[in-house]
Amino acid sequence: MNKQTEEITIKELIDIFLPKIWLLAIVAIIFAAAAGVYSLAQPNTYTSQAKYVINKTNLNDSNLSTGLNTSEVDAIGVMINNLEELIATTDFATKVIDKIKEDNLWQGELNVKQIINMIQINRVSDDTTCYYLSVTSEDPQLSKAVADVAGDISVSEYEVTHKYAIFISRIDHAETPASRDSKHVVRNAFIGGVIGGVLAMLVVFVVAKLDVVVRSKEKLEQAYDIPVIGSIPSFDND
Repeated sequence: MNKQTEEITIKELIDIFLPKIWLLAIVAIIFAAAAGVYSLAQPNTYTSQAKYVINKTNLNDSNLSTGLNTSEVDAIGVMINNLEELIATTDFATKVIDKIKEDNLWQGELNVKQIINMIQINRVSDDTTCYYLSVTSEDPQLSKAVADVAGDISVSEYEVTHKYAIFISRIDHAETPASRDSKHVVRNAFIGGVIGGVLAMLVVFVVAKLDVVVRSKEKLEQAYDIPVIGSIPSFDND
């Protein structure tokens, strides 16, 4: 009688993967090498960032600020999301480009999509009202220029929109990057090797499970509840 079972034992997995261990290793190495080469081939980038803090304005005195309670700190996340939406607009990117040209901060060509892709906002942590405005480009001077201009424009526009509610202060100015960003070659190669190994294991496992040919007495005994009492050996033609 055919034994119906969905259980996969450790021994069965070992029997499937061990004979193909060389194939798994080769695929993992190929994927790791490809990921490493791809990382090395990427252009050098430089990131400049400024740090900002959001505070609440005292409605009785616009020159003073009060602390934020827990719910208001939580609302900072929404404010930062609004800032992210703001810097991703065509209108904002156009203003950044116009200001850079006006102040002669960069002589090269700039376009809206390029500016939008450069800028990113990240909250420092969930329990603070601070965030980073980061700019990444292939030129350190350009990263610094865009970080300064984008920071100033985002603060002024957001405060006009939310007048008398909050104000944003820059507490750490953007600096010209002294070194290029890491390409994370080792990390990416490791991730590529893991992905390659997992994919290879998946393919080997599927092929093994689809193979219905009985190749040994043990396989036959595993598949049926009857003992093997004899076998016909194979003979060479000679």
